[in-house]
Amino acid sequence: MEGEDRAPTPEKGIAPGTPTTAVLSQCAALVVLGALALGALLWAIDLGNALAGFDHPVYTWFVEHRSAGLTPVMRAISTVSSETVLPFIVLVVAVVILWRTRHLYRVVLLGGAMFLAVVVAEIFKLGLDRQRPPATTMLGAIETNGSFPSFHTLGATTFVLLLGYLWWTVGRGAARLATWLTASVVVFGLVASSRLYLGYHWASDVLASAAIAAIIMGVVIGVDGALAPRWGPRSQRARKHGNP
Repeated sequence: MEGEDRAPTPEKGIAPGTPTTAVLSQCAALVVLGALALGALLWAIDLGNALAGFDHPVYTWFVEHRSAGLTPVMRAISTVSSETVLPFIVLVVAVVILWRTRHLYRVVLLGGAMFLAVVVAEIFKLGLDRQRPPATTMLGAIETNGSFPSFHTLGATTFVLLLGYLWWTVGRGAARLATWLTASVVVFGLVASSRLYLGYHWASDVLASAAIAAIIMGVVIGVDGALAPRWGPRSQRARKHGNP
């Protein structure tokens, strides 16, 4: 179908013809780098007992540079990436992907990654129970749950990484890769800045979110590389037409 030809095809980016070692190297690189960054941040804050050295200066800088014109923008960005709005956006995108591809594979891949992000965030929030910045500087409703990591930042970054991955694997061209990476950096920067500006997180919280998102992206690449040759839409169509 025409919609299927234009839809993202993960198995084309990591296809049966791609060496397994290449898939594993992509997966391992992201997981290892993300884990190292996350470990360094955990060490820097001493598992929540002391703030990382850069947290207070960054926090102070954002509080001192607030403005009447910028505050509504930051609030809007934070709202879009919140636990109430972002899942709705993910659901709409999943429905569109399902409608375009007539296949559950990509929807499961996207949904599984977002679910993993939620689980990991909750584990860290409950396990570390890191104190947030002072409530007196929060612009909006007071939040008292764990500060580490920033779910807004983790959710939005994971979502744009996964969506970009599904799109990039269609052609794996340099232009697509550049667009994907640029969009991911921009979304991370906007959401992270909004959470810092509004006074809900420390800088190490949002950086940890980026590290966790990188780990999840690595896991997705590994899972996709293992499952797409057998369960991806392209392989399913091939078997339907009698090709092995």
